[in-house]
Amino acid sequence: MIINSIKLSAAKLCSYQFAIEPIQYFIITRIGFLPSLYLGRVITILFILRLIFLGKSGILIKSLNISLSKYPFAPFLLYNIICGVYPIFYYSSLVEKIRFGIVEPLIYITYIIVFIILPKLVLDESTLRKLPRIILTVFNWILIIGFIDIIFSSLGKTFLGRSIFDRIYIGTRFHSITNEPRDYVVAGLYYLICLSIFSISPLVSENFKKYKKLFTKIILPIGLFSIILTKSATSILTIILYISIKISSVILTLFNSLISFKIKKSTIFIFSVIAFIIYGLIYILLQPDILELIGAARLNIYVLSITELLDIFNEKAIDITEVILGAHVLNAQLSVWYPLYIALTPNDLSDFINLIIGHGHGSVSFLISSFKGDYGALYNSFSSLTRLIYENGVIGLGSFLYIYWWITSNVVFDKKSNLFDRSLYYTLSLLLLCAFLVHRRQEYFLFIGLTYLYLIPNRTQSRVDP
Repeated sequence: MIINSIKLSAAKLCSYQFAIEPIQYFIITRIGFLPSLYLGRVITILFILRLIFLGKSGILIKSLNISLSKYPFAPFLLYNIICGVYPIFYYSSLVEKIRFGIVEPLIYITYIIVFIILPKLVLDESTLRKLPRIILTVFNWILIIGFIDIIFSSLGKTFLGRSIFDRIYIGTRFHSITNEPRDYVVAGLYYLICLSIFSISPLVSENFKKYKKLFTKIILPIGLFSIILTKSATSILTIILYISIKISSVILTLFNSLISFKIKKSTIFIFSVIAFIIYGLIYILLQPDILELIGAARLNIYVLSITELLDIFNEKAIDITEVILGAHVLNAQLSVWYPLYIALTPNDLSDFINLIIGHGHGSVSFLISSFKGDYGALYNSFSSLTRLIYENGVIGLGSFLYIYWWITSNVVFDKKSNLFDRSLYYTLSLLLLCAFLVHRRQEYFLFIGLTYLYLIPNRTQSRVDP
């Protein structure tokens, strides 16, 4: 079977990544030092093997060279490598040196090569025209399976566990076959932005037109509703981060308007709407009765734990370790909020410099393990924002966000696309970025790869036999 899979064309295997990668229900968890294995990762491995089998291993070297020497990826990846030098010389354990000095930088390099650079070099126009229907079909089935699971869960029965070998009861929270509810938040936004890209792409929008109403009238609202049904802290934090970015943008617009004495009514209206949404969201989050009524009581636990953590950090109590380790929720949230708190509250010049340049890869794990007195344990934060700010600093975070800015600034839309289509793309893309910053998953790089393929001109020539 594996031999037959390797015989599949490189183009097909490459394209299947975009449709299958988010499906992490069929996963074999990490054993020892081996990484987790799931369906998408198997396809990626077969894709790489196919390139080698074709005698095209040189294209892998070419992709590496492009990623490390061309904009917009080079600044982030090169600085990411620099952040890996610190653990190689500082950490005493060989495992830590390899994990944080070599593997961690390679993760981002691999994502950018496999999901962005290689598809540009491998996929031909014929394959690109077939991909929209595949992704649409896969997402439809994810939604169907997810809602079936919600029905079973509401009856107190387990249809889907976290994964095929982990039958833990998640409750009436939408997650489908993407693993946990927080994973589905990122995956669901990814599939929606995929369909948005297809609807405005000069290459496939004409063929995708027959699915346009299905997407905008049915799949889009159902997809957004399914994300709400996750009832996860990830979805709330994604919205808060998104609104924070938008309100900052509006404030800058207002500031520029005040300077030029030209304040548009639309700007004031947008500002007012965003402020009202923020107020309403905060009010709901602080009302346990309302959260209980809408079946999201779990969120109240997260809100209280975050508030309690911040209070403890500010008080700097002597028994802080005992208090946090004695509470499961505080303990679980520690890897997200404690490094952010330390990084964003510098006490001296040294702390400020670390905020700018970062502490190096693995420093979050080292900080948490030191705090818990469990030295050598790997306590990685699942928040990309936490790890980028604490480990890579403002420079690393800025170079990472530069990739998003460059990609979305150079897109070319189909001439027939309307304002709603284009606005939907920007809205969903920013939401996906925010979701990735809250919860680290690879879908964000798949989105960059699809945008590179379908919305950046002259990126679809096939260099490998498809």
